[in-house]
Amino acid sequence: MVGAAYDRTIYGFEIETSEEKDDQLIGMFNSGPNAGLYKLLSRNCADFVRGIINFYYPERSNRTVIADLGVTTPKQIAKCLVHYGKHHPELQYRTFIVPQVPGTIRRSKPVRGVIESAFKAKKIYVPLLAWHPVIVGCFAAAYFTGGGFDPGRHALVFDPSRDLEPR
Repeated sequence: MVGAAYDRTIYGFEIETSEEKDDQLIGMFNSGPNAGLYKLLSRNCADFVRGIINFYYPERSNRTVIADLGVTTPKQIAKCLVHYGKHHPELQYRTFIVPQVPGTIRRSKPVRGVIESAFKAKKIYVPLLAWHPVIVGCFAAAYFTGGGFDPGRHALVFDPSRDLEPR
């Protein structure tokens, strides 16, 4: 994780688990095949995380058809975790950020969903507006009704000289 902080800002979400459930998860992974079939739209890295979260807390993370066109995104998983953590204070849920290390490497971009990326990308948005204004209207409606989630809101920030502290 320290090395990845040179490339990008890292958002971390910590949830409470039990030893029994951890052992069940390890057993499930050890009993299955050691080869994953990656598919961009239906079986990506965020789907893997969604499966693990749903293992610990069934039906707590899902895909969104409107904001992400049915593709599981890391931002959607984070949104589900934050929403669940707000409604279950006994969960001992915690969010933290490891900021990108200052330097000459290009700064990481903000976390966005599928529709939000399309809505904010000028090189896609302008031609699409000229050819299909109805689609752009649908993108805008989906963005304004389902967007606005910031995974770093109320998160603790990691400072190597101290520890986690409020923003």
